[in-house]
Amino acid sequence: MKQAAQAAHRSSSQKAFGSQGLEPLSKSEFEWCVTSLLRYGNRRMAFRLFATLDSGFGDIAVSSLNRNLDWVEDLLSLFQLRQNLLDRFGSFEEIAEALRWATNSGTDDLKSLAPTPLARSVSRRDFVAAVGSLGVCASQAIHLFLLLDFDGKGMVELSQFMHAIEEIPTELTWRDLRQRLLAKQGSMADALRCLDATNSDLSESELARIVTRCEIPGFQALQLGGSSAISASRDLRRMLRAAAPAISLQDFWQRVATEWPQVAEAAAARHPVKPNKASKANKADKADKPEAEAQTPHAAQRCLETLLSELLPEFHETCSNSESNIQVLPSLSFEMFDALSCHVDVSQENARELFHCIASTAAALDETTGEALQPANLASSQPSSSVFVEDFAEQLTMWAETSEPKGSKRTGAAERVRQVVAPVRAAISALKAELQPTAESTAETAADDARRSETSELQEPHREAPLKGLSRSKMRRRSKLPWCTYYRCCPS
Repeated sequence: MKQAAQAAHRSSSQKAFGSQGLEPLSKSEFEWCVTSLLRYGNRRMAFRLFATLDSGFGDIAVSSLNRNLDWVEDLLSLFQLRQNLLDRFGSFEEIAEALRWATNSGTDDLKSLAPTPLARSVSRRDFVAAVGSLGVCASQAIHLFLLLDFDGKGMVELSQFMHAIEEIPTELTWRDLRQRLLAKQGSMADALRCLDATNSDLSESELARIVTRCEIPGFQALQLGGSSAISASRDLRRMLRAAAPAISLQDFWQRVATEWPQVAEAAAARHPVKPNKASKANKADKADKPEAEAQTPHAAQRCLETLLSELLPEFHETCSNSESNIQVLPSLSFEMFDALSCHVDVSQENARELFHCIASTAAALDETTGEALQPANLASSQPSSSVFVEDFAEQLTMWAETSEPKGSKRTGAAERVRQVVAPVRAAISALKAELQPTAESTAETAADDARRSETSELQEPHREAPLKGLSRSKMRRRSKLPWCTYYRCCPS
């Protein structure tokens, strides 16, 4: 969380992966983590959580977030949960009946005594209460709700829960395994670190233990039929990646900026801010840096290509200059983009959609002619098979800056907006100058106003009487209450 918050703040992104990784979270960083990174709630909820966890120093220690998580038990798989429920109730009909009684316990209507269908949507709180009546702990119930609410609507039908424990689809089992690994390890990279396909030290006993822990019958039958440890780890990674939930384009760029802050910095350095428009914080940062570290847009472009080449060693392309051994990537194909998406835990199908969106946007925006990006151009444009690094960096900078928390410096995006609207503002200023009256016309207008005022003063006494009568006739009479008199005694 601290690394992601520091990567979102452009001024402190250099320290994101240094020794300062366990520094306390400030209020703006904690708010960004709650609203953008974790998507747990809005700013109001983030403010309330910060006020509760704040120890009085204006920040929250990252280590203190794990103090109250001891009550979370180890999550059970769907197979273990089904077996526990069957051992307690005996059949699925008894489980469904217990759910009906739990959902109707809060109503006093006589109709609640009749069996009601479970095909009604409930919120997370109601779902946790209903499933908790079956003897399921709160952490397990929340895990089931997030598992069934795959679209993120916030509502789940109880019939989906019954179908999940009765049928247990294969796709649901892989998602269940993903969530249990994420709850225990925190990230898929840490959870699957021991399953590196290049690790030849993975023994057959460890392979059997890993396959058994998956608790997926189809995968166990496939892998126990004679596959090697390396192929098993590859298949496990592939299936877990395929079960990853789809993310939006903004979430993808946020993950890229969080995972590789150096790439985000190099992409932002391609469009430097003018000195007279830079903020005080940026001026202070530039004053601390030596002049040797200052990069020109061309140097930042080369640095970005080199960084992407280091992230994708299997797609190296030697530079045309024979004197230099620098590996550069002038463009990104879908295979390269898919490899980057695999690092940030994005499924291949979702990566194909994101690549199509990025390529369509790049094809619709013609920077050489200054053509504006319109919806019609975006719909009619044909995405290419590769994306230039310039377009990749442009969209990364745009999405990464728009996802910063409130109070952060957005001088780069603001400066680009000013540059875009500068021709329009110049045209409006020229039009105002043309429509502005001259000195002669101003004098004539003042003389006409003086004549009109004199004639109005001469006609004022004649118009005063009818206007007064008209105003009196239009006045509404105030209604009298029954106990009020219509006449008032006048003093003599």
